[in-house]
Amino acid sequence: MDILLTSEAEHFIQQQLETGRFSSVSEVVDAGIRLLEERQTYHGRFEELRRDVEIGIAQLDRDQAVEGETFMQELRAKLHQKREQFPEWVKGMSLQFKRVEISRALQTTLPITAVLMQPIDLL
Repeated sequence: MDILLTSEAEHFIQQQLETGRFSSVSEVVDAGIRLLEERQTYHGRFEELRRDVEIGIAQLDRDQAVEGETFMQELRAKLHQKREQFPEWVKGMSLQFKRVEISRALQTTLPITAVLMQPIDLL
């Protein structure tokens, strides 16, 4: 595949090569493509979060907010249920990895709730 670059892009690539971080033009281009992929992924996640915030605001407007302590009790109950569903090999894994896995599991089961709270360690 042939790619035509502007003189500015060529200069930038040359600067990157001169830093020693990259050993070829292909490496620089690959790094740029990876960044573009990440940017698109983050943009998609940002849009999801924006929609979640809009849902939460709408719930607040309809007086459907949940009191913080009630929310935390529900969250702990769901967390306990999810923990019980994990296979034994997951239960023995590091705390940090458990947090990620439990967080992923909860993302698909918790309703969107408008609540303001500080981060809390649930594990």
